[in-house]
Amino acid sequence: MKKNVLKIGVILAFLFAGFTACNDEMGDSLELSTYSLEADFTALDVPTPSVDPILSEDGKGGNTSCAMAAELVGVESFEYSSGKIDYENGAFADDFPGELNVRTDGTYVSWTFTPTAGYCLVDMVVIVKGGNASNVYYYDDGTASDAGLSSPDNASGKPAGLSNLTFCWNLVKCGVCGEFKGETAWAANGQTAGLLRYNTRGNWATYVAYNNVAKTTTQFAGQNIPVGTVQFSAVATGKVTITINLTGDWIFAEVEKGVAVEENVKIQDYSKAPSGNPSPGLFAWKGTASGNTFTIEVPANKFYGVHVDVGNWMEVDCE
Repeated sequence: MKKNVLKIGVILAFLFAGFTACNDEMGDSLELSTYSLEADFTALDVPTPSVDPILSEDGKGGNTSCAMAAELVGVESFEYSSGKIDYENGAFADDFPGELNVRTDGTYVSWTFTPTAGYCLVDMVVIVKGGNASNVYYYDDGTASDAGLSSPDNASGKPAGLSNLTFCWNLVKCGVCGEFKGETAWAANGQTAGLLRYNTRGNWATYVAYNNVAKTTTQFAGQNIPVGTVQFSAVATGKVTITINLTGDWIFAEVEKGVAVEENVKIQDYSKAPSGNPSPGLFAWKGTASGNTFTIEVPANKFYGVHVDVGNWMEVDCE
């Protein structure tokens, strides 16, 4: 009986000592591996990065530059970079740019990027080097933080210890941007939309009857939206001067602010009333107009089709 009691005591003592040792080791691991900016985590519970890494074995000693990373992920270039920052003796050899907050336990990395006021992050690459290769993490949706990044696995099947980090990114000025909302406009025969249509069904395009005297008509967009006037001069030496004046916020179509769409004004003269569906691309007289006023001289004739691409800039949130 005494022998059994002794054996049980020895076993309990051994188990208690082993549990204490494991607890001590786990406590050390918890303390050493804590580095997350958002929430502490341990090597036993490492967050999964929000993107999968791309293995890069190019470069001297496995180091990958921003230019190499750009080619790897398929972008033209990265405008900004932290440069390669070594990790030695448990610390980074240099400071990261002020926008970056970086933590590591020597294996896993977390980062947060805070752009300068007025700027938005477009894309980011984080190059995590360890051993003879790098993992390239690419964020193309404006992601500004992540955790659990590591170097490629080494022969042990686990991530190699961190050697250096490189951050590469692009910024854009953010805030309110413009989007051009375009419309097709036709000169009507008077002040009411729908007069003298090329086709009485379907196509609503209109034309103007000209009687060799000066007249002013209305330019309508979207069939019934007045966007300005079209003035026809009296005949002079067989020519008629047509002046288009857009009103309000309406301007001639632009591809970007200050850059007009080519041939956004198209005019055709007719000796008799036109019919059918018009083809503005085939009109004889064309011009590229900017702003809200345009003048062109065309041959005198009995009827005119005046087709104009117009629109206005709308404020939208920058992406």
